[in-house]
Amino acid sequence: MYWAVLESESTPVTMVFAGDGLFLRLFTPKEPEGAFFSPQTAHVDFPPGDLSFLHGIAPIGTKFHAARDHGPQGQPNMVPRLGKLYEGTVYFYFGDE
Repeated sequence: MYWAVLESESTPVTMVFAGDGLFLRLFTPKEPEGAFFSPQTAHVDFPPGDLSFLHGIAPIGTKFHAARDHGPQGQPNMVPRLGKLYEGTVYFYFGDE
């Protein structure tokens, strides 16, 4: 993601990402209710809230196969837990250019 503009009722919000490796997540999809419609292996644990900046996108499986069964891109994100701080810079502009 290099930049994005969120239109709102009051003013647009422009976000400019200063570097590579950040992903923008907007909103959290609702999972269907009922056993027949349950996501089974197509489930993702999203971060809280409806707006996030992510360093990785969690893999999602299909209706019949877990994500890990779909090769290297389906493996969980490897997050080093010792001493690693994730950083990123996002510039916000409020209003029209």
